[in-house]
Amino acid sequence: MQILKNILPRLLVTFSLLFLFQSGLLACEIHLKVSGTQKEKYNPGDIVVVKMTVELTHRRCSESLKETKIDLENLEIIESSNWENNEANIWEKTIKVKVLKNKTGQASIITERECTRDGGFGELTLVTSKQ
Repeated sequence: MQILKNILPRLLVTFSLLFLFQSGLLACEIHLKVSGTQKEKYNPGDIVVVKMTVELTHRRCSESLKETKIDLENLEIIESSNWENNEANIWEKTIKVKVLKNKTGQASIITERECTRDGGFGELTLVTSKQ
């Protein structure tokens, strides 16, 4: 019983510190997915609607959602919505992209957020026709 009295407070402090340390390091979670019908292979000129979801896991972020970087490879944005807050700490945006001619057989969207709490990263790769 005496051992339990000595160990229990130490375990409680250790787990509390681990929880606090971990929660401060969590990055934003970024998810990208094709909205609507998906294809196995996309052709040049195809229009794809992509839903972007950012979950602010550390709640208050010092960076604006407008600072989210969107890099495209073999795609072109033709339309983009504003960020909408549909659920606590979860923001969504849709973009319409056009598949461009390419020789790699791939097109991708890479999103990145940088902040003092590790930011976040998301990627979506589409298989395309080589041309």
